[in-house]
Parts: sequence; C-alpha cells; structure tokens
Amino acid sequence: MFIIIIKWNCDILGVSETHKRETEELYLNGYKFVAQGVEEGKSRSGVGLILSEEAQKAFTLYNPISDRITLAKFKSMVRELVVSYTGVCTYHRSAAARM
Repeated sequence: MFIIIIKWNCDILGVSETHKRETEELYLNGYKFVAQGVEEGKSRSGVGLILSEEAQKAFTLYNPISDRITLAKFKSMVRELVVSYTGVCTYHRSAAARM
C-alpha cells in the first residue's frame, strides 16, 4: 500500500475492509493510519485513512460515523477541507450463500 502512496504522491488514502475494531491509530513509516470498525460482534468491515506527514500537519478532526463511514477535517491556507470516506462491501454470490 505504501508503494501506491509514494507512486501516486498521495497525502490521503482511503482504505476499506480494514477488519479493525473500534477506533484505532497506528504510525507506520512516517504515515498515520486512523481506522474505525465495529464495536461489537464479528469484524467484517471497517474503514480508515492513511495520512502522509503533510496531511498529518493539516489534520484537525477524525469523526467516525460507523464501521463503513468516516469523516476527517483538514485545514489549508485557503479553507477547511472535509473528507468523507465510505466503504461498501459486496459479497460474492457463493459467499452470500454460506451466510
């Protein structure tokens, strides 16, 4: 994933299907990973954001709405930027039949 961030020169990258529980923050190679998952039960979803060092400097608010929707705010020289990330899961027909 870090190869994608570096290759595309991304400051903010949305990640779905993290399978994390509740709100979690991790630091990896200078990047910050903030994620939100389910609070109870089996974790089959979860969304998160990977932030570069530049994005971390502008990062002002992380507001997890659910295990599939998250909001983040960033300040810039011009205005405040709100990023909304939604992860939607689709099940393969054979996986749905097993449920």
